[in-house]
Formats: sequence, structure tokens, C-alpha cells
Amino acid sequence: FPLFGVYHSCFQGSMPKSLVLSAVLGYSNITGTWKSYVDRYLVLTSYAKTIFTNSSLGVPAEVFEVKPNSTIDFHNMDKEEIENREGYLYVGRISQEKGVGVMVEAFNAMPGKQLTVVGTGPLEEKIQQGAGPNISFLGTQPREAIGRLLRRSRALIFPSLCLEGLPNTILEAYSAATPVIASDNENLAQIVSSGYNGVLFKMGDPQSLQEALKGFEKADEASLRKNARTTYEAKYTHTQNLMELRRIYEKVISEK
Repeated sequence: FPLFGVYHSCFQGSMPKSLVLSAVLGYSNITGTWKSYVDRYLVLTSYAKTIFTNSSLGVPAEVFEVKPNSTIDFHNMDKEEIENREGYLYVGRISQEKGVGVMVEAFNAMPGKQLTVVGTGPLEEKIQQGAGPNISFLGTQPREAIGRLLRRSRALIFPSLCLEGLPNTILEAYSAATPVIASDNENLAQIVSSGYNGVLFKMGDPQSLQEALKGFEKADEASLRKNARTTYEAKYTHTQNLMELRRIYEKVISEK
């Protein structure tokens, strides 16, 4: 029974809700629901698989399959958009757990580097008030506009302070052949390969992000962009997603 989940009000910050959810999970553990009635569990990353296999569920590792999501293809062969890239881009919620404050602090210390922020959130007003003139805020944007911004940006900044799942924004960046500069938590470090399709920096550290930006600009950006696109084509297209899902179904059926 996950008592710590109740004690810390882990579900929606509510102890009563956490108690109800924990009771359901505890009952299912006791009755063997997770082991007896599920053939496969699909998880988004290898890190998620490790978390679940080491949890109190007691489900063996071979029952978990890593199958990432897929996303729309933002790639555009317009050479003007692909080659003439300027500035950096953030797309997401403007809130504490997303590390937006860390990112703004880093860019405030580097006034020669342009940052465009897409999104809204509870810290929007505070972040805007503390941002330098090199940082612009566009609010909510339609998906097509985000695609254009990704294709025109040197890199996507992903400064999250939480583990995340498999952020669609990163997949969209890869589809647009845009490298990702991300915090180095255990999960994101499996999604972004530093030096291959992006750069990692120490989570929550503005100075580390500054150093990552300097390192990125000294690197072969054309290779990073090519590798970002290769990552998308190998893992995150809708076609690849369907093939992987079919493989898993066929494997389960063959075991019956």
C-alpha cells in the first residue's frame, strides 16, 4: 500500500484523493491485477521502464515495452528557413517546474543572444517583468506557427526541472531538424544525446546553461541539425510508431 503517496498528497495535491487512488492501487497489488490481467505495459522511455520495474508493482521487466509517441512532421525543405536560423526558442508552460526562470536568468546574462518564448502560465507576468530586451514573448501560438519558429531557430531550449515523460516539443524540434539544449535530468538525458542532436546542461543552473549555449555555438550546428532530423525519422514518425505498435501486438499474440 503506497502510504507515502497519501502522506505527501501526491495526487493533485490532495490527501483524500491520494488515499482513494492509493487504496485502488493497493487492492490491485494484493489481488494481482497488474501481473495476471495485463500482457504488456507500454512506456515512453527506458527511464520510465526502470522506474516501473523497480516499483512496488512487482511486474517483471520483460512485460514492459518501450514505445515512444510520434508527432507531426514540421520539416520544410525551404532552404531559406532551414539555413538562415537566428536566435533560440522556448515552447511550453511558463511555470516554475518548467525551469523558465533559470532560462531567463541565463539569457539576461547574455544580452547578445535572442530568445523567443511561446506559451502562457502562472508565472507569465513575473517572468516578463524580469526579462531583458533580448527576450520576446509571443503567448499562445497555433501549431503551424510553432513549426515555422522551430525551423527558423538555432535550437530549442528545454530547461525543465521535472523529469517529464516524452515531451512532444522535443519531438517536434527534431522533426524540424532543430537541436535541443536541455537540462540533464535522468529522463531527458535519454531523449537528448549531448553532442549528437543537442546539448545538455546541469538542471537548474543558469551558468551551466550559459556554458551550454557557448559550446553549442562552437559546435558543428549543421551536423547537430542533421542528427536531430535523423533521430526523428528513426524513432518518432507516425509510420515508425505504427510499425512498432504492430510489432508489439504480433509479439503478444504469438505468445498466446
